[in-house]
Amino acid sequence: MCRLNSASISFSFLLLCALLLWSGTVLGAEAPAAEDEEAALFAELDALLRDPLEDAAPRAEAATPRRIWQTTAATGVRFGYTTNALLSKEALAMPYITARMDATVVAFEEARSLTFMISGENRRFLGEAAPDDERLALALARVEKEVPLVDLGAEAGALHAKQAFDAAAAVPQVPDAGFVTQTLPFARVWVRHYPFPRTALEWSLRGDRAFFGDSADDFASATARLRLSHSLWPGVLIHVAGERTESRYERRSLRLDNGFPVADSRLRLETWRAEAELEVRAGERLPFRAAVRAYAEDRDDTMRGYYARASRGVEARAVVRRGGWRATLHGRYEDSPFSTRRVSPVSVDTVTQRRRGGSVSLERSLGRWRIAGQAQRIRFLSNAAFESYTVNQYELSADFYF
Repeated sequence: MCRLNSASISFSFLLLCALLLWSGTVLGAEAPAAEDEEAALFAELDALLRDPLEDAAPRAEAATPRRIWQTTAATGVRFGYTTNALLSKEALAMPYITARMDATVVAFEEARSLTFMISGENRRFLGEAAPDDERLALALARVEKEVPLVDLGAEAGALHAKQAFDAAAAVPQVPDAGFVTQTLPFARVWVRHYPFPRTALEWSLRGDRAFFGDSADDFASATARLRLSHSLWPGVLIHVAGERTESRYERRSLRLDNGFPVADSRLRLETWRAEAELEVRAGERLPFRAAVRAYAEDRDDTMRGYYARASRGVEARAVVRRGGWRATLHGRYEDSPFSTRRVSPVSVDTVTQRRRGGSVSLERSLGRWRIAGQAQRIRFLSNAAFESYTVNQYELSADFYF
């Protein structure tokens, strides 16, 4: 009996050791799996946050601290037709041609990257009464650094643009009448961290300095922004954001027909903006993205009320890919009622502005070429007659990527 008991105890002891070894092996395998799953969730959320709606080049992964350089360049031409070249109630329909080029250089290292980008385009209208050319140029430098559960970034650049605005009332009618030329240096820093699983919190500060060609609207502005993003489940995110902007104008000498100045050097704009967005991505065989954003904005000029307004709007966009094809749908509606003293300093007339717009585009990638077609319509409605106009635009483009 004693021997039987000793054998039973020895067998039980061996069985217990085997169970402990097996459980240790299983637990040891489960821990890395859990860590990998958590890392995958963060990676998914981070990828979505970096590129909410637009396509971006895939980030290179370096297994060693060795620096990897990636350079891309493209040039293209666009042929189009617009029913309102000067964004005016006096519609001026005509064809146009746009030439563009851009180049990007990215240096990747372990957990950090450095990006340089330049881009420019020039639009020339074609016709006997063609207005002056429009132009756009952008230069940008960006640095990003990843540390555990935190992303740091900073960028600086300058934007130069010459664009049309309402030229119907411009006097005299010269080639540059109805155009505004602006140079906008800017800088931004941001911090993104992940306080909870599948949740990201981003803080950013931005500063702008605007120089206008006529030196009438020069201003400086600063923006503080906070955005909270949460992945409800894989491929579905919700974003909530709020921002505060303050702009100070240096000179405002423009006067109305009645002789009253629009504003003066004391002009200061305070703007609050809130956004809520739902974003969905799905499908490996048929990649699909869609987002709906609602926003509200309140602006106060702290003075006469000429620039004070409250805007409410909704914007939706959907992108579908199939093989080398890509289709995009976009729509926007905005309502901006604001009171203004247009007639006299004591009047409180309310001007209501509404913007409705939509566009559809279809693209086809053929090796290094991308062929695209786009149609869009924008309708501005206002009880101030000179601010009501419609723009219909149709465009075909061909871009070559080096």
